[in-house]
Amino acid sequence: MLKQSHKSSPTHSLTVLYIAGLSVIAGLFIFEQFLVEKSLEYQFTSSRVINIA
Repeated sequence: MLKQSHKSSPTHSLTVLYIAGLSVIAGLFIFEQFLVEKSLEYQFTSSRVINIA
């Protein structure tokens, strides 16, 4: 029988790239959510100052 190394098979390398890509996308979504929350918090505190003035 022919033995194929899993590390050199095209499906293994594509799977690793796919998982890496999904991980990068998930990380970007988490970072973006953090930025949106900080922006909303800043706007909320600014609106309080404007309403008091």
